[in-house]
Amino acid sequence: MLHKADVVFVMDSSGSVVLGNFEKAKRFVKKTVGHFNIDRNHTLVSLIEYSSVPNMVFNLQDMTDIVSFMEAVDNVTYSGGGTLTSDALLMMRTEGYIG
Repeated sequence: MLHKADVVFVMDSSGSVVLGNFEKAKRFVKKTVGHFNIDRNHTLVSLIEYSSVPNMVFNLQDMTDIVSFMEAVDNVTYSGGGTLTSDALLMMRTEGYIG
């Protein structure tokens, strides 16, 4: 039996994470979500990318299938700015689970 879940990933793309490790994090997110059934009836996923400023890459209602999700993650770019984790976590708490 599959259970409905809302999953929010918060991905650091700041200068403290080198490009190679950022790409590893993207692969981790894709591999993890690859085990889920992505659709409105099962699992919804959102992604916040941050460095100096958090960015809601996509929210829970944006990704309704695994192919769209994988393409969206592939398109997330490394910014290399400052590291404001607290702002990203605030965005996750206040906006991450709004669909």
